[in-house]
Amino acid sequence: MADIFHVITDMGIGGAGILLSHLFDGAQKRTGSLVVLPRGSLLVSLFREKGIPCLTYHTESERSFSPADVYAVGRILKERRPALVVSHASLSARFAAKRLYIPTVAIRHCDTPIRHFSVPLYNAVTDATVATSHPLGERLQRAGIKNVLTVENGYTDMGVPDKTERTHARERFGLRNESVVIGLSGRLSPIKGHETALRALSLLGEEKHRFTLCFLGTGEEEKKLRTLSRVLGVEEQTRFLGFTRDTRSFYHAIDAHVSCSLGSETSSLSLAEGLSAGCPTLASDTPGNLARVGNGGCFFPMGNAEALAVLFSSLLDGKERERLTRLALRRARSLPTWEIMRARYHAFLGAFRDKLISNGCFLGKDMLQ
Repeated sequence: MADIFHVITDMGIGGAGILLSHLFDGAQKRTGSLVVLPRGSLLVSLFREKGIPCLTYHTESERSFSPADVYAVGRILKERRPALVVSHASLSARFAAKRLYIPTVAIRHCDTPIRHFSVPLYNAVTDATVATSHPLGERLQRAGIKNVLTVENGYTDMGVPDKTERTHARERFGLRNESVVIGLSGRLSPIKGHETALRALSLLGEEKHRFTLCFLGTGEEEKKLRTLSRVLGVEEQTRFLGFTRDTRSFYHAIDAHVSCSLGSETSSLSLAEGLSAGCPTLASDTPGNLARVGNGGCFFPMGNAEALAVLFSSLLDGKERERLTRLALRRARSLPTWEIMRARYHAFLGAFRDKLISNGCFLGKDMLQ
């Protein structure tokens, strides 16, 4: 019998997909665990390159719930009969599993609100929830979500570049050595707040010519952001680098790393990677960012371009960048690695699968620590 099925809705490669790829080690593959995801998702090639078994289903668009997806995923579950279904933003998968009396776990990668009236329905189709940050876990518990476990995301240590490595990394992206390069890594979508960085750069007046602002990633906001950079007069100082799996070179090329998140981040992968590369880190003061960066960087009020512009100006001081680099590296050493994260997930999911009884959740307190 198959073991654990992970169902993910993402069509692109984001933090949830990367986390999922790190959950699958040799033991997971041998026990029959696999990933179910939409046909055409960019994650299919990533998972197959890493030897992660996966099945695909047809869907019209990336979405958490639709009756058609309940049917499509349900057909796979009915045929394969896994012991446990783990949902990565797929409410459809949890509905499909519950119709077949298969236990379900939801992993919440984003800090999106659960409306009060929907809590009973959420609990009816979800036996336990993994929150990927402590602030998110606390809010879910206050909202009435049952059986909440917190497991912070792991990260890959990017290493601190030497002078030669930095030069090669900048050449890789066509960046000028004489400017202060500020990088943002993540999907180009409204919730990531990239617009705040463009507006902050435009507020620097003539100082803006001493900076280069780089966006790593693709998404539905790219056209709007390109237009805004022209309107604000910072088009020459802005680079859209597109998508690359070579994130190490990106962190080695930049002088500072910024997150302008408007509230969705939990334990951001990109923030942890930037910290591990010694990047001076500037982040919006969302609960997830505050918890992830801790005392390893500087914060600005969410969406406040004026405050971010002041922090940009401070980066012109080489000594300030050195100070922030030391803080970043110290903080990175305190964050969980992928190995630590994977061990926690495997222990929890294994115990959950073995101890869950029928359609009710019976968990010892030790499993939710």
